[in-house]
Amino acid sequence: MTAEIETTPAPFVFLIVMLVIMLVTSYVERFRLKRKLRSHEKRLKAFMQNISLVVMELDCAGHVTYINEFGARLLGYTPEALVGLSWFENFLLAPDISLTRKLYTEILNGKLHTYTFKTVVRCRDGAELSVSWLNFAIQEADGEIQSMMSIGRDVSGEESIARLVAQLQQELEKEKITATEPVQFELDNNVIGKSEAFMYALQRAMQVATTHAPVLLEGETGVGKEVFANLIHQNSLRRSTPFIKVNCGALPKDLIEDELFGHEKGAFTSALQARKGRFELADGGTLFLDEIGELPIDMQPKLLRVLQNGEFERLGGQKTLKVDVRVLAATNRNLAEEVSNGNFREDLYYRLNVFPITIPALRNRKEDLTDLINHFITNKCREYNKSIEQLSRADLQRLIDYPWPGNIRELKNVIERAVITSEGRQIRFDWWQQGGKETANADQTLERIEKDHILSVMTRCHWKINGENGAAETLNMHPNTLRSKMKRLGITRPQHRNGSGETTE
Repeated sequence: MTAEIETTPAPFVFLIVMLVIMLVTSYVERFRLKRKLRSHEKRLKAFMQNISLVVMELDCAGHVTYINEFGARLLGYTPEALVGLSWFENFLLAPDISLTRKLYTEILNGKLHTYTFKTVVRCRDGAELSVSWLNFAIQEADGEIQSMMSIGRDVSGEESIARLVAQLQQELEKEKITATEPVQFELDNNVIGKSEAFMYALQRAMQVATTHAPVLLEGETGVGKEVFANLIHQNSLRRSTPFIKVNCGALPKDLIEDELFGHEKGAFTSALQARKGRFELADGGTLFLDEIGELPIDMQPKLLRVLQNGEFERLGGQKTLKVDVRVLAATNRNLAEEVSNGNFREDLYYRLNVFPITIPALRNRKEDLTDLINHFITNKCREYNKSIEQLSRADLQRLIDYPWPGNIRELKNVIERAVITSEGRQIRFDWWQQGGKETANADQTLERIEKDHILSVMTRCHWKINGENGAAETLNMHPNTLRSKMKRLGITRPQHRNGSGETTE
């Protein structure tokens, strides 16, 4: 009888195959995990090297086992040079060593999980930095604590700013003029008001005028921030020195640096000669930076430097220039919000905000309206050679009741337009027919009315400017002033064609 041959695999062969499959699968999985781990390590390393914080690991003896690039650079070393050095003995000052060692020991013994504190750190060049630390233990897989991780933030700049603010505030307290003390404060004709809100702002201006502190003038558009800036300068110790004004919002972004700091010859293609900037022109005096909130963020560090140290370089220049300039800044923005939104540097805000003055909106100083209305009517009548003596009760009440979103500037424009268009001795307002609202182009509308008025006078005077019965005399203007206004407003004598087809004036 022939024996049958077994063709099915033996059980142990099957087990070997399964084992091989498991080993291969395990190897592939380990390879995948290692690759993923390397990717995570790479990302972590990039994060550690680029973060603007000191990241450091210390062993149980307090020696540096790891420090990131930023931390080493802050101390004046390379990371490799710091590994193995005793942190306590080499970088801490004597008063901080004992307390830091005690806290370090407690965290290694498990008595503390994390702790924060601030120490003074000594750098390689001898400089001392104030650093705020967050510390926590690193546990091994078996739960044993072998090292500690410390994350530090350099707060020296913040403390410097805080000291500066405190110093300036102390100076202000020493030099402060209280409301009960007699004071000789010179007010110009544009400073009009007796309301409580206005008088408080005026008192603040009186207090700070004779100091050298920077001032931040805050308030809505049109409240008179420039008037207050003029007032502070005229009553300061610098009253006989230059008062230079710059509107940061009116300058193109690429021209602001040149405007503020000037340029050297050859700094750019059209720089055929050196030019002084506004800071140089204001040296020894006062610089008024209007609409400071519009200053581009990339220009703010250079402004901060000149405010702190009085130093800057012209565009295209290598020489550092020093100036003595008092800065008055104005804004209709909420700079604290701009700081939160990342549009304005916090350190620059603190430097400017030493002495803020908020100028009230016109709707919050209704009791000043009558005096302001009389002031503007008188001035505009003189400017346009009008003899207006009457204002109706109804119009006065409308002016008082209106909320004036454009503030004093809007009030001035409304009255100027009314003076131009009114005939006789009573001022009349066609403004109410527009619903009592100023449009965004109010200044352009005012120009249109002024242009029409001059054209009307020129026509009546047969386009005669000089001499008796000339337009300049009628308008109570110097002939050159009238010519300048005509040029600005685009007023030219109309041309006519005669019978032969020739053009004549």
